[in-house]
Amino acid sequence: MCEEVKTVRGCCYFGDKVNASGGCKAAVTARTRVGWVKFKECGELLNSKTFSLQTKEMVYWSCVISAM
Repeated sequence: MCEEVKTVRGCCYFGDKVNASGGCKAAVTARTRVGWVKFKECGELLNSKTFSLQTKEMVYWSCVISAM
């Protein structure tokens, strides 16, 4: 009852990119992209002059960093 195991170059495991060679370049690239997307989504607030630096910092840490 032996089954053949399929070999793949890479996959997504718990939201992290994993590849056969064991490198982390794909994972770092994916996390960086997610961070930039979230930053752009919050860009209007983060670049606004009406909000305090403290508010911007809270938004940055809760949205951008937590997504990465």
